[in-house]
Amino acid sequence: MSANDSGIENSNDSNDLALTFRTAFKNLTDFATRMESTMNASKSTQQPHSTHNQFRYRTGKMKSSKQNITIPPYYYHRALGWPSNERKLRVAASISNVELLTKYLETGVNPNGCDDMQRTALHLAASRGFNDIVAQLLKYGANPNQKDLLGNTPLHLAVCSASSINFNMTVRILLNHGSSVRCTDKMGRNPLDLANSKLSLMRRRSCHYPEANNILREMSILTAYLLWHFEREQRNDFEINSLEERMQNLSTQEVENEADKLLAKVEMLKLQN
Repeated sequence: MSANDSGIENSNDSNDLALTFRTAFKNLTDFATRMESTMNASKSTQQPHSTHNQFRYRTGKMKSSKQNITIPPYYYHRALGWPSNERKLRVAASISNVELLTKYLETGVNPNGCDDMQRTALHLAASRGFNDIVAQLLKYGANPNQKDLLGNTPLHLAVCSASSINFNMTVRILLNHGSSVRCTDKMGRNPLDLANSKLSLMRRRSCHYPEANNILREMSILTAYLLWHFEREQRNDFEINSLEERMQNLSTQEVENEADKLLAKVEMLKLQN
């Protein structure tokens, strides 16, 4: 092959490559133009956005072509990426912001609103030993015996987190507002069982970390307090059942006498207060 033939062949290869690139670029440009035309056509035929055919913000309803689907407010706010007031209440409880928490409670936010784990603001506050938050939530109607997905009440979490005298006060506040020591989680454990297990563990490991005696003392007080309430609940149930059985067997005159005694006791309590 001569030098001239080689030069001609290289020139032809370069021309073919350039032609290939130009063709590919033209095809790509045509495709982009067709796609843009299609998108513009679909936008022109699409109905303008309307809150009524998308979401009804006030009622939390989504409208479809077949049926109305009611969306719970919590999931509705999550779908739009907006935090609900119940979630804000839980945040305020978790950071111990009493002022912000009270603000939401006074506007009527449900104190028993829960997260994905079914934990309320009271669960969060009790697990952290925030006594002011716990007392405020209970004042506005928080349920002290509401359970999360694992069956834990706020009292369960307070006992699990207990490590100082502050948690003893949290437990006292919960018990004084009707929290039951006999509520069990999904493993069948009540708060007294948890306290007993924790006390046993601390007793075995008490010499392995500082301030052991103080923590062991506070945990012993907490366990004794829970035991006292547990026994009182059992005793109260027994007395109530016994009273019901006894009242069923009384004559009419005896029932009237018992009623008079009860009225006198209630009146006496009023005078003492």
